[in-house]
Amino acid sequence: MLLLGVQGCGKSLCAKAVSTAALEGGLILLTCGPKGETVRILVPLTASDAIIDEGLDIMEKALASVGGKVAA
Repeated sequence: MLLLGVQGCGKSLCAKAVSTAALEGGLILLTCGPKGETVRILVPLTASDAIIDEGLDIMEKALASVGGKVAA
């Protein structure tokens, strides 16, 4: 399993909004960190390139949809 953590605006509200938007697109992301400010991505090592690309596309859309909606 490959584990990645992405910290964007450093606020738990931002990470939660991204994970919620991703879930609506069919991708499960977790939040973590002392204040829940990091998005955690868990990728199986057996995932094909097509599956990884699909997940990244969903995450990109989730990030774009949250972009200006969460106050810094």
